Amino acid sequence: MVFIGWINTTSMNIERFYHTASVLTNGKVLVVGGVSSTYLNSSELYDPSTGTWTSTGSMNFGRDRHTASVLANGKVLVAGGIGSTYLNSAELYDPSTGTWTSTGSMNFGRYGHTASVLANGKVLVAGGIGSAYLNSAELYDPSTGTWASTGTMNFGRYYHTSSLLANGNVLAAGGYGSADLNSTELYDPSTETWTSTGSMNMARRSHTASVLANGEVLVAGGTGSGFLSSTELYDPSTGTWISTASMNFERTDHTASVLENGKLLIAGGFSNNGYSVNMFELYDTITGTWTSTGTMNFGRYDHTASVLANGNIVVAGGIGSSFLSSAELYDPSIETWINTAGLNFGRYYHTASVLANGNVLVAGGINSGYVIRSELYDPPTETWTSHPRMNFGRYYHTASVLINGKVLVAGGIGSGFLSSAELYDPSTGTWTNTGSMNFGRYGHTASVLTNGNVLVVGGLDAQGFLVNSIEFYDPSAGNWSSSGSVSNAGSYQTATVLSNGKVLVTGGYLSLIASSCELY
Repeated sequence: MVFIGWINTTSMNIERFYHTASVLTNGKVLVVGGVSSTYLNSSELYDPSTGTWTSTGSMNFGRDRHTASVLANGKVLVAGGIGSTYLNSAELYDPSTGTWTSTGSMNFGRYGHTASVLANGKVLVAGGIGSAYLNSAELYDPSTGTWASTGTMNFGRYYHTSSLLANGNVLAAGGYGSADLNSTELYDPSTETWTSTGSMNMARRSHTASVLANGEVLVAGGTGSGFLSSTELYDPSTGTWISTASMNFERTDHTASVLENGKLLIAGGFSNNGYSVNMFELYDTITGTWTSTGTMNFGRYDHTASVLANGNIVVAGGIGSSFLSSAELYDPSIETWINTAGLNFGRYYHTASVLANGNVLVAGGINSGYVIRSELYDPPTETWTSHPRMNFGRYYHTASVLINGKVLVAGGIGSGFLSSAELYDPSTGTWTNTGSMNFGRYGHTASVLTNGNVLVVGGLDAQGFLVNSIEFYDPSAGNWSSSGSVSNAGSYQTATVLSNGKVLVTGGYLSLIASSCELY
């Protein structure tokens, strides 16, 4: 076997955390600001063609949790954030010169604000938190490099929603200020003003806002005085909100799916009575009404919802009164739910992989113990079939669909931190032990490379120590081989597959915030 090794790239000049990373139009990666021992003003550029970092000069102010917006002209606008205080400064990076230019400060320091690139290329910043909940909004014009106040919103807010409408306007709705808000406001780029569009009937935050196929915006549920069942519709053509019939149950942690027919499906969730919701509801954009689509056998939240190739939605597992084994199928063409045969074993933290033939493979998880069983769902027959057991019960494992159609399960937690790896063959419906990795691990990354091999990096071992070993699975040989070690073992790293097929691992946490970067 020919090994493809790891090559250390030069480290960034400064270790950092809470920095931003922007992919430029030339393919390079710009890292800006963040935190180390202090708020950082440095910026650095990574060139994939040479595998090196280059300092591009410092910003005027150190900052973290700022916004970074790639403009239509390819430049990057950084605005606000936290430094020595809430920052109002904004700066512009020009990839053609590799330099930063101060563009003048915003009127208010802020973080947690929204930044929207409008159809005309300008950037709208609204709300957020500074010395108070902010109602100010400001507009950046790339053609002049300046900010202009666009007038204030009626209420300072955060945790609001901002929706870019089909006509180019921006709708801000709800959120939290000194209390939960029911106010909504509309920003018109042509006049650069905000206009109150009338209040929603219920103050809410953490609600869902869905732009429907007809251009209207539907807000549903969320929290306010409690968990909400109310739903409301915004019509951009009239600038008004219309209450729609309330959902049957107040809910949060529900799913909202826009169907191919344009309708909106709300499923499951958690209610303020302390129980999961078993009702599914459908919103019809033509009639403006909600219809209950029937009750599932089990209320659930944190469930999985998979849209199949035929447009149906299959819901499986989740949490109800216990870990659930039930699975149910929704058919939009007849707007009904069809019960499918349940999983043979209830499970949680399992994996679900869509195979090349359209079937769904569920493996492992937790029930009363670590689940060793795997099961296969067949959409045409709407049934589950038990398959042979894996060699080890496990959860928090990885499941990778290989180029040859097989599924590789590796590592995870079972009776201990596992090193075992197993291969599922859809053509025979069997599992084969492919030999153990050199180190048991979880929290590792598993990447399917362009050559079909699988790369496993890092993670934690049985003693809770960071694993620096790198392992390489070759589907053609069916075995694992060590391909060396990373210089700095870490967790919570980023792994980016570059356009040239290489994998860039950066930063993460060791015993401190790391600046190391390595290229595979």
